[in-house]
Amino acid sequence: MIGPPPYDRAKKVGQLFRILKKYEKANSTPAPESWFVVSPEYDNENDNRNRSEGDDYSFVNYAGDSKLGVQAMSASINLMNDNLI
Repeated sequence: MIGPPPYDRAKKVGQLFRILKKYEKANSTPAPESWFVVSPEYDNENDNRNRSEGDDYSFVNYAGDSKLGVQAMSASINLMNDNLI
């Protein structure tokens, strides 16, 4: 059980996102497979590791994590006031 938001750990946000992705998968059209094909020059162990670590770094900074001492970037995003339109 992850409890009610707001969440202070990236792990709990990730658990919520996994629940949301199940709903999205059942109610949306998936992106074409071609969007996820890695170019041969970037399809190697080092670049795959860098992509994975970059995803983790970005997610923790977006979600925040009290144990790691990272403030959530998502808390400062207000699309109703700061949108790009």
